[in-house]
Amino acid sequence: MSGKRAGISLIGLLLFSCTSMVSQGSGTTSPTLDVKRTYTVAVVPLKSSEYVKQKDLDILYDMVAMGLLRTGIFKVVERNRIEDLMKELKFQYSGLVDEGTAKEFGKMLGADMVALYDVINAMMRKDEYGKAYMMELIIKLVNVKTGEIVYFGRGTGYGTTKGEAMENAVSGAMKHLYKMIGKK
Repeated sequence: MSGKRAGISLIGLLLFSCTSMVSQGSGTTSPTLDVKRTYTVAVVPLKSSEYVKQKDLDILYDMVAMGLLRTGIFKVVERNRIEDLMKELKFQYSGLVDEGTAKEFGKMLGADMVALYDVINAMMRKDEYGKAYMMELIIKLVNVKTGEIVYFGRGTGYGTTKGEAMENAVSGAMKHLYKMIGKK
């Protein structure tokens, strides 16, 4: 094994054995986000990604919705209601919906906010130690009345399964918001 390959394998082994490195994230909030009140949020399903297959995008949608519910300040609009409206409007999208479209879409659903997310990187490595997954994503919360982005988070997650990496990426992207409301 070359020195470079051995170094990468050793880093991977250390990374996945150290729980503090399983999730990394950063975020910022607008001063207009009042964490003492409750908001209804519509999570717009991501329909395509160059990094993730559709079945994994469906799982990621659920993880983003669950992450928002975990805060205790968001009520999440049912996914079927969102998809029905999208079909009715023949709304086509890929990647992130722009903030202006999100504003109108959220109003039609009766939501206070729309959650947009996108996978910006994902990979799997396999070596003599097994498989290791990594995912990076961003999450934006857009106020449907003003079009203002009230939360923007970026997270990187690692795991020995895709699901673990996805869950850790969502936790990383929500980390700043969790900290603001006193959740871990």
